[in-house]
Amino acid sequence: MRPMSVNFIIIGAQKAATSALQGALRTHPDIYMPKGESPFFEDPDHALRPWIGFGADHPPAARKGIKRPDYLCSPQAIARISRALPAARFIAVLREPVNRAVSAFYYLSARGILPAAPLNAGLKTCLDDFEALRDTRPASVVSYGLYGHHLALWYRHFPRNRFLILSQRMMTEQPRAVLDRCTSHLGVDVLPRQQARLIGRRNAGFYEPRLLKLAHMGSRLRTRPIPGTSRREPGALLPRALGGCLWWIARAIASRRAQNRETLSPDIATRLQKHYDQDLPLLRTTAPADAIYWTN
Repeated sequence: MRPMSVNFIIIGAQKAATSALQGALRTHPDIYMPKGESPFFEDPDHALRPWIGFGADHPPAARKGIKRPDYLCSPQAIARISRALPAARFIAVLREPVNRAVSAFYYLSARGILPAAPLNAGLKTCLDDFEALRDTRPASVVSYGLYGHHLALWYRHFPRNRFLILSQRMMTEQPRAVLDRCTSHLGVDVLPRQQARLIGRRNAGFYEPRLLKLAHMGSRLRTRPIPGTSRREPGALLPRALGGCLWWIARAIASRRAQNRETLSPDIATRLQKHYDQDLPLLRTTAPADAIYWTN
């Protein structure tokens, strides 16, 4: 019997409602996807070859998939996936890149991966690192929005017909059409109309400096760095419990009151837009026009 493995991957983009899409696809009887993200092709997970036998302990399904938005922008993951899963299919969801960078900065700061700095100061660090060609996590906040560059790299390893490129706007405005396109791309039956909805609870963001710092502190306490990577994993029991309490306090406050968001400064907005404008001609050759909604 052929070993179970991964048939498809939601590869990104980061902060583009891929969790909502994953939640909807998980309701399909002929699709198996685990919850959360699956860093199968990143260190240290890659050495364990977790794609071999994937889904063997679950009910039979026509298609088995994982989600990991970081894969869209990782040359290392692309090379590893091309060797391990040469027949795989892919789904990408694009989001207007400046807003995606802002959202990514807040997300990574709250999870203890970036410092909990004010928005413009934090994005200035990200831009400075990116423009200095530094291979850092702050630089990735900017580089992850160069969709044309990253898709072109994927197309060197896989034929274009393996990719379904959607937009976050489609997810919001045409959820039924999005799911129909996904099921067609994956070769499974269309979901019944009552199931064809994007499932997912909108997470409360942390935008005020004090809440962001509280969430950041909680994340740092409840996790520890994985050596040799920019990832973090659950830490020891006592600090994890304390950090979890701080995180949930911050989340409860954030979900119950309106927050004052810092406005993106004209200088930072212009610097970000310049890089994404430079990528746009290549993006137009690698993604369908309806996925690049922010240029209309």
